[in-house]
Amino acid sequence: PAAPAQAVPTVTAPVSVPAKLIAEEDMLYRLGPGDVIEVRVFGKPEMSREYRIDNLGRMRPLFIQEELAVTCLTEMQLARLMEDKYRKYLRSPVVDVFVKDYQSQPVAVMGAVMQPSRFKLQRRIRLLELLSQAGGPSGSAGTTINLIRTKEYDHCMPHQAIKKLSDAPVDPNAPGEPFDGQLITLNLRDVSRGRPEANIYVEPGDVISVPEADQVFLTGGVMRPGPIPLRQALRLSEAIGMAGGFFTDVSKKDIHVSRQIANSTQRETIKVDYDAIEKKKADDPILQPGDLIEVRSSTARGIGRSLLGIIAPTAAQLPMRIVRPY
Repeated sequence: PAAPAQAVPTVTAPVSVPAKLIAEEDMLYRLGPGDVIEVRVFGKPEMSREYRIDNLGRMRPLFIQEELAVTCLTEMQLARLMEDKYRKYLRSPVVDVFVKDYQSQPVAVMGAVMQPSRFKLQRRIRLLELLSQAGGPSGSAGTTINLIRTKEYDHCMPHQAIKKLSDAPVDPNAPGEPFDGQLITLNLRDVSRGRPEANIYVEPGDVISVPEADQVFLTGGVMRPGPIPLRQALRLSEAIGMAGGFFTDVSKKDIHVSRQIANSTQRETIKVDYDAIEKKKADDPILQPGDLIEVRSSTARGIGRSLLGIIAPTAAQLPMRIVRPY
C-alpha cells in the first residue's frame, strides 16, 4: 500500500515492559544514541533497511510518519513496537531488529590493571568480569577501586536511578558547581570475591580506576585538581597544600567532603569551614580513602575542572576493545 499523506511528525514513547520481565531482560543490550540497527520486515525487502539512532534516541522507520523514541529498548522490544506500527499497512507483519554497530555504551578501565582499555559494551556486565577483561589487577594495585559514574551517558538507566552525589539543594547563585555524577569507592578484595554489594553492574560512561594506593580526590578551585595518594594519615589542609592551594575566589567556608557510607554505594556530604580551621577554631579532619573534596569556585567552573574532566582525557588515550554477547 501507498505511504500515507505527509503529516507533522510526532514522537511515540517506548513500549512499556511488564514488571516481571524486567529482571530477565536486564542482561540484554539496550539501544542508545549512535547505534546502527538493521530492520528486516519478512517478505517486504523494500521496507527493510539500516537506521542510525539520532542523538535524541529517535528513529523514523519507512512508511511511519512519526519518530519513535527507541532509547533503552531491546532489539525484541523495538521489533514488537514496529510490528504494531506496521499493522496499519500489513497483515500480521513480522519484524526482526539487529544491532549492526554498537556506539552508545563506552566504559574505561585504567590504573593498576594488566591491560588498561576502553570497552564498547554489547551486553550488561558486572565489575568483576570487566576487570578480568582488562587482565585483572596488577601486582601494584592498592586495596580499592574507584568508579566514576557520569550523567553524560544517562540516556538509559533501565530500572534504577543514579543517585546524585548529594541530595542537598544547591544554590544556583553560589560560586562553583558540584560534581554532577557519582563516585563509588569499592574494596578490591570484595569485588574479587564477587560479593554482590561490591560486584555491581557497570553502566555506560563509567570510568573504573584501580589506584596503586588509596586515594582522595580534589575538584574545583585548587591549583592542581585530581587524585592524591593516601600513603599515610592525611588531613584536609595537607591535601589542599598538595594540590597547590586555593584559587583566589573560592568560598573557604563552604568546602564539601563527600564520603562513602560504610557497606553502601551511597555517600554523605560533610560541610567544612576551612576559615575556622585556619583560625584554629575547628578541627582539621583526617581524610578517608575515596573522599571527594569539592572546592567551589566560579573560575574553576569556567575551565571545567570536574572530576570526569580531569580523568577522561587519560581514558580517551586507551585502546578500544569489545565486550561481546555470550
